[in-house]
Amino acid sequence: MVLSLRSTLAALAVLGAASSAQAATLTFKNACPHPIELFERVGGKYGDIRSTIECGASTSKQIGKGYEGHFRHGQDDAATLAEFSTKGDMPFVWHDISIIPPRLNKGFEFCKSLDECKKNSQSKKGFNVPLQIKPTSNVNGKQCRTLTCEGDYCDDAYQFPKDDTKTHACPMDTDFVITFCPGGNSPEPAQPESKAPETKAPEPTTKAPEPATKAPEPITKAPEPTPTMSPTVVPATPAPATSPPAPAPAPATTAPAKRPTPDDESGDGKQKPVAPTPVQTQAPAPTQAPTQAPTPAATQRKPGKGKHKHCV
Repeated sequence: MVLSLRSTLAALAVLGAASSAQAATLTFKNACPHPIELFERVGGKYGDIRSTIECGASTSKQIGKGYEGHFRHGQDDAATLAEFSTKGDMPFVWHDISIIPPRLNKGFEFCKSLDECKKNSQSKKGFNVPLQIKPTSNVNGKQCRTLTCEGDYCDDAYQFPKDDTKTHACPMDTDFVITFCPGGNSPEPAQPESKAPETKAPEPTTKAPEPATKAPEPITKAPEPTPTMSPTVVPATPAPATSPPAPAPAPATTAPAKRPTPDDESGDGKQKPVAPTPVQTQAPAPTQAPTQAPTPAATQRKPGKGKHKHCV
């Protein structure tokens, strides 16, 4: 019974030693002049684990076999990433720094340069703060070595998806120090996502119209008031002048001036024909032109004072 208990305790001790050998310790240090909002995203999970590292402070975390995730400053994943993975059969901690812009547009998931990735991503950036990953043991100067990214386009960081020479590996029992702002004095990066958004009154997209439409000048001018001329009195067509009727023309032949005498009679008892006296036909009075002012109709005169209407 005692031997059996001792055997069990020995087996547990071996398992504990093996499990501790299969874990890597990550220590995060803040050398920036501002707090670091540390966000951890574990592969296959949608949420982030968040903690704050004050200026000059540090915090640690262990990762075991089968881990995959990244660490960054700020909620926005368009940031400098420290990526770690212990997946697979090989006893290594794979690690790298990445500044690839996230949220690449369709068709550009495998952009071939940092500039192409920036141009074809929704974020347009991938760097936000200087970062260094430093192994504290097992350093060999080749795969297990310090990686530093002081600014955008840094050589030690992934710049596009197939930039695979930037992945490095250290044995599983290696510990790492991850330092934000390794050179110190790095300005606080702009992080609108981690701050409450400022609710500025939105500037109107369309400016208040300057009488963009000036009161349109009437295409057809307002009609100038037509001078109301006193109505042209159209002279009433006067009743045709009832002037005294012209005397009827004398008959073409006038009555013989004298009775025929016996001398005028022919011997056969018949009256000799008398040569007709030519009658002067009176020329008709000229008709007045219609444009001539009409002769006013003879209006019967009212009897005047002191005269009788039959007086001449």
